[in-house]
Parts: sequence; structure tokens; C-alpha cells
Amino acid sequence: MLAVAATIPIHFHFDATEFANAAYHTACVSGRFICSRGLYMRFWNEKYHATPEDGARFDEFGKIFDELEAGAQPGPAAPFLPNDFSYIPALKVRQRVLAAALGSKSAADFRHRAAAFADPSQVKKLAAILDYFERRLRPWWVATGQPIVKERFAGIERRVRALGLPGLAAEVSGFLQTRPDSRDYYLHAVPSPEYEGNESTGTSLGNHFCGEMIRRMNADDLGWVAVHEFTHSLYEQAPRDGKDALMRQFVQSGDASAQPLYMYLNEALATAVELLLCERNGRTLDYPYTDPYIPQLGRAVLPLLRTALEKRTTLYEGFTGPYLAVARAALGEAVDGLQFRFSCVALIGDEDVRSAFLERLPLRYFVTTEQDWRRFARLDGILMLRYEQIHFDGDEEMGALMGKHRGFVYILRREEHLEVFMLGRDNAAVEELGKRWAELKERAREGLIFAID
Repeated sequence: MLAVAATIPIHFHFDATEFANAAYHTACVSGRFICSRGLYMRFWNEKYHATPEDGARFDEFGKIFDELEAGAQPGPAAPFLPNDFSYIPALKVRQRVLAAALGSKSAADFRHRAAAFADPSQVKKLAAILDYFERRLRPWWVATGQPIVKERFAGIERRVRALGLPGLAAEVSGFLQTRPDSRDYYLHAVPSPEYEGNESTGTSLGNHFCGEMIRRMNADDLGWVAVHEFTHSLYEQAPRDGKDALMRQFVQSGDASAQPLYMYLNEALATAVELLLCERNGRTLDYPYTDPYIPQLGRAVLPLLRTALEKRTTLYEGFTGPYLAVARAALGEAVDGLQFRFSCVALIGDEDVRSAFLERLPLRYFVTTEQDWRRFARLDGILMLRYEQIHFDGDEEMGALMGKHRGFVYILRREEHLEVFMLGRDNAAVEELGKRWAELKERAREGLIFAID
């Protein structure tokens, strides 16, 4: 099966269109995919002087997606929170509609492409919002965005082919045993509103990838971005039975940090593929990813990936054990620290409390409702609650702590997971606990972690 998958021809296409740029801004500011959201928020609030109508349109865009996602069936139960969209139908719906937007040349084109994924009235409203932001952004696009594209985009397709990206992509397809849904993949270059800055992110949505362009990126950098995001797409499309077996391997490993190590595997592999493409071209990538864990994990996975491609083995046969070993060696003590252990959780609490926590300690992987949490038996949780929101029946120690302190953090073991109780007399106390938690460097452990008075 590996040999068959590896022979599938894969074609990459590159563009930088005004409509895709507007769609990216709209989805990013609305919080609908991974992007440099803080940067785009600054652009709209400080440089582009967002109007009340702008705010209303962004809000409407988000609400329509909330409706779309709420109508999807819940995903299947699993021991861990899965690390790709294929397990989560609501996110799959979001992905399909956003991919339709990125692949469109106009609002009318979007209405045609998105018709299969949403109600006609919803598609009409989304098209109107995208059309609005395309017109709203046109002055910036003409004066700034388009000149950046013309300066930096010439000849990119030839250069990426010369880097050997299509060939490596086919090898990775075989390693993941993926038969891609499409042979055509599209990279959309998005000029960053802070072109002179250092912040840049890439994201994948089906067979569409976006890369935020900044001045310090050269033409080859888009090739690294493309192969990184393409790996995510292939991982998502990989056979479900193989991915189910992979998750079970992590569960059966007994590793205390198996859940976050499993979650980070997707990013570690994508980064390793990116590094391998650089290596094959005699290049190095000093900062392959802005994250406290992913660069180390990507570098640790690179030798494993290189060997697997040489031996034509797959992700599902003997990869988990070596990965756990090299990941632990790469992260050192951090792998058992509070920050890493609880970097993948159910985050339960009032929205404003959760938002304040996530501003200080952005988590990549989490759910926010108890209904979602119940589907993942081994997923740890952080409960950020006021005393009045929780009751401990017969637990004298917790009751005594609530009577003695303004707030405290306590970790309890349940049958298959840990629960972090971040409890305070009021939301201000809970937020203070979250701030303190974000600064802790100690190992994960059960019992009282700290209290505030």
C-alpha cells in the first residue's frame, strides 16, 4: 500500500488573490482558524480603524459559523482528544466552508462553491460579508498588499518544484498511507499587515494552505510552509483505522504525558517534513515554528522520519515507541511539567475567565463543554470555577480549603484522567489563579498546588 500511495502524482498551485486575502482577514479576526490573530486584530483596531459596521460584520460571520457547527453531529467517543479535524464533524464543516472561500475568486464564486456545505441563506450571508471585506480592504490591498505580492511572488511555482516538494509530498503520502482526496493543492500567499515584523503563521484547510508573508521570508520559505501544511492535510486524510490504532498505541504506552505527546505528533511530523525538505536542499531552518515545544519535537522526529522513508515503513508500525523516547529526551523535564501535561485539556469555566487564561497561556488543543469532555475518557481537565459553581459532597479537605483561602489549585485523579480544580471566591480570584498557573515550572502532581489569600 505504501508503494501505491507514493506513486500518486501531486500538483501544487500558488496564488495571491484579493478575495483570498479578504477571506483570510475575515476568518482570522473572527477566530475561525489558526493565524496570527493578535497581529490582525491590531491591524484592524489600530491601523485600519475598525468601524462599528466592521465589528458587526465580523460578529455575524462568527455567529453563522457557530450555527453551522452546532448543526453537525457529535464526533465519536475516543480515549484521547483527537489531533486532526477528521474526528470532529463540526470542525470539518468549518473547514469545508472556509476552504471554499479561499479557493474562490469572488463572492459569487464562493456562493457556488459553498452551496454543498451550508444552507443557501447562510451561504448568501457569508458571501455578502466576504464581499464587504474585500471592498473594505481594497485600499490597503492596492497600496500595500498587491505590491508585496508582485515583488515576492514571481517564479514561486518553478522554485518550489526545483526544491523537490512534489516528490517529498508523495513520500510522506506513502508514510501516512494516505490516498489524497485531491491531487491538486493550493498555497495562498497572504501579505501580512505587519510585513516588516517577525510574526508569521501558516494554516491548512483541506487542500488549501495559507502562508502569511513577511519581508524576512524568501521564496523558498513558502516551499517550507507548503510542505508543512500539506503534511497536516495528509495526516487528516490518513485511513481512520490506522489513526485509531495509533491512538491506542499511545494509550497503551502508559506514558503519563501520552495525551499531549500524541496531540503534538501531528505538528512534530509536519515540522520534521519541513526540516527534511530544507536538509535535502542544503539549507537549515533555525526557527521552524514559534512554540515552546514543537521545534524541539520536530527536530527529534526528523531522524525517525528520515529512516522510515528510507525503509518505506509507515507511521503505524513501530513509530510510537521511538517517538515517545525521543520526545521525552528533547523536552527534558518540561515533558512532565504542569504546562505541558495540561496543554491538552477540557477547559471548563465562564467564557471571560477562560479567555483571560488563554491570553496568558495559549493552549492549542482543548474543548470547553462538559458534553464534549465526556466523549474523551482520558482527557485531563482544568475547571476554572467560583466556589458557588461547584459542590464537593463529603470531601472535607476541599471544603476546608474553600473556607480558608480566597482561591486555590488542587489536582485530583479520576479513574482515567486528572482534574485541575482552579477555584476561587469570585472571578477575579480565579483569574489570579490562572495567572499564577501560567508561571509555574514544577512537575505535574496530585494534591494542593498552591493557594491565594
